[in-house]
Amino acid sequence: MSSKFSSIGAFDLKRSYRKNVAIGFGVSGIMHVTALVTLTLFVFQAKEIKVDIPNDLGRDTTIFIMPPYISRQDYTDPIKTTENKTVPEFEILTPVADELAPTTVEIPDQQQLSALAPDTPIENLSVGFEANIDSIVSAIVPSPDAPSFYDEPPVIVSQMTPSYPDLAERAGIEGFAWIKAFINNEGSVLDVIAVKSSPPDVGFEEAAITAANQTVWRPAISNGIPIGVWITYKVEFKLK
Repeated sequence: MSSKFSSIGAFDLKRSYRKNVAIGFGVSGIMHVTALVTLTLFVFQAKEIKVDIPNDLGRDTTIFIMPPYISRQDYTDPIKTTENKTVPEFEILTPVADELAPTTVEIPDQQQLSALAPDTPIENLSVGFEANIDSIVSAIVPSPDAPSFYDEPPVIVSQMTPSYPDLAERAGIEGFAWIKAFINNEGSVLDVIAVKSSPPDVGFEEAAITAANQTVWRPAISNGIPIGVWITYKVEFKLK
């Protein structure tokens, strides 16, 4: 009696197990299909543009930018916009009959070309040409008041000793002169001006300027490149 009921219970259990397995596979399949369709629609509707922007720390920052939404009112049909544009007109060349076309083309010879030359040849092409050297130099040399920025200052390579002014030497006067010189990117002095001298009007400024024009420098360096700069330095005059 007990074995009969146990066999019937096992049969019902197997039948319900198969039913539950079938329902589980069906629900799982429907969920996978729904997820696949949703993912496909999301990929097609929202495209991403990847932009790599380097930051100051040396790392790459990735930014995702969504494409802008364009409504139907903002959309403009490109076909309709070109309907009102004017089309340029082109001249169409029409062929002519053979009897109307020229049979020969005249090419000028050397005698005809020489007749076109002027009777009086031009000998001096520089007539009337004047070059303003001062304006050219001022265009190369910046203003003395312009700021100068450099990594390494100019260094003297060869220096001329200033001559002692005769008036100051006879009078036993000692002093100094401040001068300002522009040194180009090759180390040459292009311009020199006197800033201050003490005492004035005894020849210290002139002697310092003359010596500065004969001085050769190693140019200033900025970012590894030689540049032209203004420098200011002091020249002292002392009697032994």
